[in-house]
Amino acid sequence: MPPKEGQIKSLLPYDTSRGGQVIAQIDLSVIDSNRKSKLYNYASSKMEDIKKQYEETIALWEWNEFVDSFNIGFEPVIGKTYYLYESSTKFLSILSPAEFKRECVGVTKLTSDGYWERIIQ
Repeated sequence: MPPKEGQIKSLLPYDTSRGGQVIAQIDLSVIDSNRKSKLYNYASSKMEDIKKQYEETIALWEWNEFVDSFNIGFEPVIGKTYYLYESSTKFLSILSPAEFKRECVGVTKLTSDGYWERIIQ
């Protein structure tokens, strides 16, 4: 492509010689497709994280409802381990199954945020 009148070849933003680099239009649909794919993967990952967090919150809520159904005849101490027992009544105790000689239905402790945390043994 010859330069227009009044233009200097060295100042043009493209090569004007026959052996110069070919200027080709970039296929923007590939770039857009890659961007959408990355967005989909990011959104899917975030949704899985939210779903997991929701399920953990529901499990925590259900555990606290379960523990609250037990008779607590004392003020629980934050961070101390408590044992749940069922006989004729449901009750919370500081005595472990080895000390109490009964089967324990669960182990829990009170967090500083005021909810019961399940302890898996």
